[in-house]
Amino acid sequence: MVKFLLNIGAPEAIRPDWRAYADIFVLKAETGSAEALAALQAFIVRAGKGAGSKLAAIKAGDSGEPPAADLPDLALLLPFSLFQGGKKAGEGGTVLAQAANIADISLFCFALPQKAALMQKEDKAIAAAWERAAAFAARHESFLLLPWRQEDYEPGAKNRVEAREAWLQYWLGKARDSNFKGILLVCPLLPAAKRADFIRYSGYFVQKAQQAGLRAGITGALQAPDIPRLLPFAPDYLGLAQPARKQQAILADKCQKVNTMNKMRNKAKTEVAAGAPAGNCDKILVSDFIIPVHIGAYAHEKGTAQPVCFNITAEITRPARLPQTIEHVFSYDIILDAIECFAAAGHIELVETLAEQIAAFLLEFPRVQRVIVRVEKLNLAPRAVGVEISRSREKSD
Repeated sequence: MVKFLLNIGAPEAIRPDWRAYADIFVLKAETGSAEALAALQAFIVRAGKGAGSKLAAIKAGDSGEPPAADLPDLALLLPFSLFQGGKKAGEGGTVLAQAANIADISLFCFALPQKAALMQKEDKAIAAAWERAAAFAARHESFLLLPWRQEDYEPGAKNRVEAREAWLQYWLGKARDSNFKGILLVCPLLPAAKRADFIRYSGYFVQKAQQAGLRAGITGALQAPDIPRLLPFAPDYLGLAQPARKQQAILADKCQKVNTMNKMRNKAKTEVAAGAPAGNCDKILVSDFIIPVHIGAYAHEKGTAQPVCFNITAEITRPARLPQTIEHVFSYDIILDAIECFAAAGHIELVETLAEQIAAFLLEFPRVQRVIVRVEKLNLAPRAVGVEISRSREKSD
């Protein structure tokens, strides 16, 4: 079940109705200063967490008024630099102790610097920082926030598949060995072309992080259309940003739609039952979608990508009502993302393997009843060779 984070830039601007959509409010103290934490602590005291809360009791004692309605769980976002050595070590230790004493904070999120490679240096100061991080994470539920490495997607980037794999494996191992329970990939502000790269990488990231035994999530500058594209990857967390004041009503509407998307994925039987009778299906088509893929069992196919053509038909349960908004449809973007995600995961020996992965992934979505996947290698032009498979949802689903 996906949990939704709402990143709060200005705590005093929180709308009461946001409580119905967000599972966790993430309060930012990214400067890592004692003053920032004091302001957040004062806000939490004012807001209250319910009759059984220590902070609510403080509030009631001060004002004599009943506490406010329950807030979602609270998380605190802090810079990883608080763990660094030198003069900052003493200051950071003081701030961390102050943060740990704020009641009702259930999760600590530590943001690595944008140039996260700085924390990979092999020196005593960095090693000590990680030791302090491990000690803190052993006592308090903590996540690591990892910035997306855009340079692997720049034109002309060499060995980018290997570079992405090595980069991610390093940070997954570091997070796990330092007692962090989860890792969140941070989406920066991106143009449309780069956003597609990020979405594809997100699926790969979630899969690898969960295989490493970590909870995985995507946060940062996500937009509403990103949500249905990310949900099929089954992340443990998705983070939304607090909008400007004029856009707050829009965010509340988006959160409602996100909640609907979540239910669609996790309540398959309910979703299918709400559609048309069994056997009444529509078809979503992706035709002649060609991308470069590292694939092939022969030696000459290793180390270089070749053009591969994908044709996919997904038979989906017909909606019970006329589709009018994005949550009513099965987006073809999900199919395109599935193709690109599996194709970008590394070298694949067989077209059959790729076809099976895509089919199994799409059948996880509740409304998909049957898929036909054709995968063809085009490097034998004018001929093409490949495979076509047909897979259906099990009746027990």
